[in-house]
Amino acid sequence: MKRILFLCCFFVAQVGAATPDLEEMTRQWQKDNPHSLPHWLTPEELTRLDEIGRDFSPTDPPAGPVRNIAEFEPMEGVLIRYPLGIPYTLIAEMAGDCVVTTIVWDQGEEDYVRGQYSSHGVDLENCNFLHAPTNSYWTR
Repeated sequence: MKRILFLCCFFVAQVGAATPDLEEMTRQWQKDNPHSLPHWLTPEELTRLDEIGRDFSPTDPPAGPVRNIAEFEPMEGVLIRYPLGIPYTLIAEMAGDCVVTTIVWDQGEEDYVRGQYSSHGVDLENCNFLHAPTNSYWTR
């Protein structure tokens, strides 16, 4: 029994020691990804959890039938965002079958992405770009 208790305490201590500092992780993320939010709550967001839902007001549902696109349904195009969350090989494959619309920050970022696409074999004839501020590579 003492051995099990010791091992549990040892494991908890090791996990706690290996946990990176949230503020340092966030600073590094923002340095590496200036136009992006991290995948975790930032220290500032953690202090504002009480605001979630405060100004929420429900709205009426949309008129008419609402239809969500099925995961494996045939499509005409895909929407992705730079910095990417997927490999260039997947983008090249998609550009061979449909239009790839990439959300970029500005013209400079578009020029850079075009160069990356070209060097990775992406068919630029099937690519277009949308200039918009975003903070996540998750798109819908």
